[in-house]
Amino acid sequence: MDPNFNDIIRCYNKNWYSTVPGAYKVQGGPPTGVMDPSSEKTFQFITGLFNDFNTLFPDNMIMLGGDEVFTSCYKENPNIDAFMKSKGIATYTDLFQYHIDRTKQILNKINPKK
Repeated sequence: MDPNFNDIIRCYNKNWYSTVPGAYKVQGGPPTGVMDPSSEKTFQFITGLFNDFNTLFPDNMIMLGGDEVFTSCYKENPNIDAFMKSKGIATYTDLFQYHIDRTKQILNKINPKK
């Protein structure tokens, strides 16, 4: 991973199958992580990524994912509670929805058809 983005990923390189009951790990699969929605750098990264995607891939469909996000990873950021309070966000599930909503706004600005 690019060291410039280490501070926006939580739970990177975590061994999920031994820390999360019932979790699975794809044999040989990469480690996973969760983007930190309290960091503006996260959304700068997403903007750059979507700009590149929009240039490289002409189709108007994109999958944002979100089905396997361990929101408990947000706890790794010691400032997350203050951020949530400042935004009126009550739960980690709500924080994840905030992340998705901002991501969709970015995507809509880049290409409203996607």
